[in-house]
Amino acid sequence: MYIPENSHFNLGGATKIGRKPSPKKKIYSLVIGFVVLVVMLITALLLSKAESEAKLANISVPYDLEQLWGWSDEVLEAGAGSAEWTLRWDVTTTSKSAFKELTANLFKEENGDMTNKVITNGGKSIRGEVSRLGGILSIHIPEEAGGVDHLLVMLEASSGDGSLQKLLASAAIIGEELALVSSYTDTSMKVHGFAKSKDAVKQLERLSLGKVVEDYEDGGTWSVTLNSSKLLSSQSLDNKRSANLQISAHDHTERKMTELTIGIPLITGDFSSTKNEP
Repeated sequence: MYIPENSHFNLGGATKIGRKPSPKKKIYSLVIGFVVLVVMLITALLLSKAESEAKLANISVPYDLEQLWGWSDEVLEAGAGSAEWTLRWDVTTTSKSAFKELTANLFKEENGDMTNKVITNGGKSIRGEVSRLGGILSIHIPEEAGGVDHLLVMLEASSGDGSLQKLLASAAIIGEELALVSSYTDTSMKVHGFAKSKDAVKQLERLSLGKVVEDYEDGGTWSVTLNSSKLLSSQSLDNKRSANLQISAHDHTERKMTELTIGIPLITGDFSSTKNEP
C-alpha cells in the first residue's frame, strides 16, 4: 500500500515535529556560552601569570642575592659573610593549612628531627633556629582578610660564619615549600653591617649602576633609593616610578663608624639590625 511521505504513518520517512527554540532562548544560550568562555580565558591567564611569577621568583631571588652579596663584600668592613642577612617572603595563599604545613616542613633538620620552637601571639607566630637553613626561621600570620591568608616567612642567617652557597641553598629550600602552598609571593632581602668607608653609599651607586629615585637625610641617617638595571626585582613606588635597591647609612656614635643597611627591592622592617623585625 502506498503511504505518502508526509503521512504520519510513513515511519521510514517520518520526521520529528517539535517546537523551534525561541529567539530569547537562543540569545540566552549564546550569552551563557560567552560567559563560560570568558571565565575559562581569565582562569587560564591567571594561572599563566601565577606560573610566570613563580618562574621569575625562582630566577630573580638567587640572581639578586648573588649581586647583593658581591656588592656587600666590597663595601662592608668584614665582608658579606660576617654581616647580618635577612630573607623575607610575604605570602598570599588561599590554603587554610598553609601555616601548619610550612611549620611542619620547615622547622625540621635533615635527619627529620623537629627543632625547638618558640610560639607566641596566640599561636600565630613561630620562631626557632634551624641548622640546615643556617639561621633563625620565623613564620607569622600578620592578618587575615576575605578568606585569603597572608603569611610572613623570614630567615635571619647566622652572622659571622655564613656563605653565599649556604644562603642560596636555604632560600631554595624555603622557596620550594612556599610554592606548594602559594602561587604568589613577594620576596625581599637585606644585609646589615658596618661600612669600610664613609663613601660606601656612593660606591654602591657605582657598583649597581643605579639611578637615584629618592634621597633624604634625617637624624643622622642617609637613605637613598635607586633603580638598578643590574637587578631583576622591582618595586612600584607610584604610578611613574619604581625602584629595586635601597641603601641606608647611619652614623654609629659609639663605634664611630658608618652603619650600613642594603635592601632589595626595598629595606623591610627596621633600618638597623634584623633583631627588631618584623
